[in-house]
Amino acid sequence: MSNAIIRSTRELKLLFPDMRVTTSNIFDWCSIIPSKQRIRRILMKHFKLISNGRWSYFE
Repeated sequence: MSNAIIRSTRELKLLFPDMRVTTSNIFDWCSIIPSKQRIRRILMKHFKLISNGRWSYFE
């Protein structure tokens, strides 16, 4: 499951380099993953969180 999320995140960054990687964007991109919490946990393990309140994103 985590490999699929990481792979999809890298694909999203490759196809749309200006788009920020957020939990909601990945949730929309990988419509098979049922939980935003699971996506967020995996992203926090593998990417750096840039915290800006409501507009937080990952690099």
